[in-house]
Parts: sequence; C-alpha cells; structure tokens
Amino acid sequence: MASSPMRQQQADPKHSYGSIPLHDPVDIAPAPPIASASLWSKLFFSYANPVLALGNTRQLSQSDLWTLEGDNRTSTAFQAFKTNYVACGGSVERALLATYGGDFLICGLGSLVAAACGVFAPVVLHHVIDTFSAPVVDTRDLALWLGAFVASRVVNAMVSCHMRFRIEMVLIRLTVSLKSLIFEKAMRRSVQSKHEADSVDISNLFTADMDNFIWLSSTINSLWILPIQIVVVVYMLYRVLDLAAFAGAAVMALSLLLNYFYLRADETDRSRVSHDASGYKDTVM
Repeated sequence: MASSPMRQQQADPKHSYGSIPLHDPVDIAPAPPIASASLWSKLFFSYANPVLALGNTRQLSQSDLWTLEGDNRTSTAFQAFKTNYVACGGSVERALLATYGGDFLICGLGSLVAAACGVFAPVVLHHVIDTFSAPVVDTRDLALWLGAFVASRVVNAMVSCHMRFRIEMVLIRLTVSLKSLIFEKAMRRSVQSKHEADSVDISNLFTADMDNFIWLSSTINSLWILPIQIVVVVYMLYRVLDLAAFAGAAVMALSLLLNYFYLRADETDRSRVSHDASGYKDTVM
C-alpha cells in the first residue's frame, strides 16, 4: 500500500512543522580545523581565515560556526573539574589548581616573557644612546642590538596573542564548570528548604560574583609579575639616576597607596548608596 502524501511530508524533515529539529544542528556544523592545521597555521591563527573572510561578506549563521570538541565541550570541561572537585574534598580552590593550574602556569610564564620583552625596550634605547655618544660608532654592535629589539617585539606580539587566547579558553571552561556545579547544587536543593535569600545568593553567583571571579582569574598573573617588573625598572633607573630613582619609586608607591584608599572609600560610598536606594525601592513597593 502506497503511503499518502501527508505521511511523506511528515517523514521529510524539510517539510516538517515541528519546532524541534529531528537532527542535532551541531552535527551539521563544520569541525574546527585546528586539529589538522599545520604548525605555521597554529602559530599565526591562519586556520581561522576562512571564517573571518566569510564574516566580512555576510553575517555568520549557526551552521558556519565550528563545533566544540575535546576539552571545550561543556560536558568534558565540567566532568574534569567535578572529578578534581570530589577528589579535593569539595574545595573549589584546590580543584581549580588541580584542573587548570598547569594552564595558568603556562600563561604566567608567557606573561613573564611579554613583560621581559617590554622591559628590554628601554635597555636597547639606553644602549643606542651610549653608542651614538661614543667617539666611534660601532655599527655592527648597533645592528645586533636593533635586531634583538625587533626580535623581542615579534616575540612579544606572538606570546601575548597566544597567551590571551589560551587564558580566554581556560576562562570559558572554568566559567562553564563553575556555573554547571552551581546549577547542579541548586537543582539538588529541596523545594521546602529554599528561601528567598538563598535564591538571591545563587543568582549573584551566576551574575556579579562570577564576573568578579573571571576578572580575578584573568589578572592573577599580574600579582607576581608586576612587582618583579617594578623592581627591574627601578634598578635600571638606579643605574642611570642613582639615588633619585628611589625617590621616584617612593612617590609612585605613595600615589598607589593613596589611590587604593580613595578607591576603597569610593566603593564603600557606592555600596551604601546602592543599599539605601534598594531599601527605598522596597519600601515604596
């Protein structure tokens, strides 16, 4: 018995009136080419040129985006974090170090290399000035220093780009893992034990608190790289300015301290005004 046209139309997904697709749209999306890309392509991110060229001609659709593979998938990232979370006895800090400590260390070393390349620029400038101040200009030595300066700029650009890319990928996995963990814990809570204050706390974990945590994770390398960079710069100034360099460093430290107290006072005032405004709004309502 031949099937009716209506049944044929229902069997054809192209003519279906259902709101839920029969096939997962992720399967239609192209796979990321980074797995098969060459070392040169990975070094300069040229494997993303086709997507960028397509985005310059028209707006990208969902089917144009790459599928998530490996550690970038939500299930994989959350499972890796949850395994370390359980192994560390429910400690979020230890689980973060166990899961992403190596990635943060690599990014920290990259930040240290970028900071060293930034400090190398005034060293080259000082050497160039001394070279031109000499009675006889050593062109070979000058060319070597200028070549080293250009090489340091190239290394700084490459390391900074790859470091930012890696830290952003780690932050995405970290955010997904933490939000999945919070959502799992929230779903396990009993309906009778839920209070309004607890709901507000969970909402804050998903919004403001999560943004602050992401900002801290992205700037954590500056906590130990910036002091080293300041010490190196002060030493370089000391070799040129002698004791006047320490006077300048003292003024910088004093200004940073005053700025810290000013920001703390400003944050306290903003919090008090926000709290008073929310209380007034609740009273009016």
